[in-house]
Amino acid sequence: MPRLPGTFVPRPRLDALLDRAATRPVTVVRAPAGAGKTTALAAWAGDGRDVAWVSLDEDDNDETRLWAAILAALRRCPAVPGAHRVHRLGPPPPGRRRAFLADLDDALSGLDQPVRLVLDDFQEISRPEALDALAALARHLPPGLRLVLATRVEPRLRLARLHVEGALSRVEGTELRFTTRETAGLLRATGAAVGDDRVRELTERTAGWAAALGWAAVSVREAEDADALVASVSGDERAVAKFFADEVLSRLPAETSDLLLCISVCDTVGAALAVRLSGRPAAGAILDEVERRMALVVRTPAETYRLPPLLRGFLRAELARRDPDRMLRLHGAAARWYAGRGRFGEALRHAVAGRDRRRVLALARDHAVRQVLAGDGEPVRVALTYLGAATVAASPSLRLASALENIQRGQLADAAADLATAAP
Repeated sequence: MPRLPGTFVPRPRLDALLDRAATRPVTVVRAPAGAGKTTALAAWAGDGRDVAWVSLDEDDNDETRLWAAILAALRRCPAVPGAHRVHRLGPPPPGRRRAFLADLDDALSGLDQPVRLVLDDFQEISRPEALDALAALARHLPPGLRLVLATRVEPRLRLARLHVEGALSRVEGTELRFTTRETAGLLRATGAAVGDDRVRELTERTAGWAAALGWAAVSVREAEDADALVASVSGDERAVAKFFADEVLSRLPAETSDLLLCISVCDTVGAALAVRLSGRPAAGAILDEVERRMALVVRTPAETYRLPPLLRGFLRAELARRDPDRMLRLHGAAARWYAGRGRFGEALRHAVAGRDRRRVLALARDHAVRQVLAGDGEPVRVALTYLGAATVAASPSLRLASALENIQRGQLADAAADLATAAP
């Protein structure tokens, strides 16, 4: 389960809202990035409730891995005893999904209270196999389970029937917004003296957006004139990002702000990759300190770090403005790092972003077919598009990779053209 940020303050209103929602079999918590979905659910889950938590990522589009993650979360839940039948279940083999769901139903039937299964970052699930599996779970949910889906977009699960049957609850982004009273509590927790009028203005200008208010709390903590600082915040998301990047980053040591610029080229980074990108041996310790004290990065369950999307977007733009050549070099370093660890999809993405045509060509020739067969053809398509039709036509391995990727997307005519094409 994710750790609560250092700027966290309890919000009983949201706990009560989630309690009411979770009385129904399925709950969808839908809100944009930075709205506070994960924090609200983690606080709710950590307050003595029977919750099993799965933080989803792209790898969970594999159905076997997905079921394994769900079962592991159920086994970790305090409401599921060590000798419980859930501990003897394994992911279903192909064609056995219905029987597996029946076994799961039987295994959970003896629990005193239903377990709430939280699937966070549900928008990461995009492939038909995994979506079908979760749709089946939602339709045939065991009585001993409640399903809570946290997502940035509407889940592709055909939930209309559950809505008609009264089995679906929804919590939207507007309900997650901070009220003026909650903003005041957040700022008070930092020890800052901010007037009621300024608190009201800040809440209105940020529309109660959790990420912006979290950064505001960090900024006012050491400000000489907290009221003046709060008064300068704009409600425009870009302006909010720039404001907090300027105010917060300018107070960080130079090596810390530079490290954040370096890691902005990646979706997530572990300590080793942060060291490679920044050249700073203490990069992991610096990120841990920034996460613990300022909540400017988020630690994932995989022990990697990610920047909040809005801040990352600003930092990427700032890096490109200050030193575009350095941005290309950082992408190149990330491409080499991922390739050295056999993560060729990420390596291809960064090689393309770094405009390193020679590396893109080498990676694609050697690994594109295997990458597509592994089920992740999107970075291959990006690489082939970057290389151009003539280069693809001149290489049998690239033509094969293109054909396989087209087949996966149902573009059979394009696949046939790939296989028929030969270099002049």
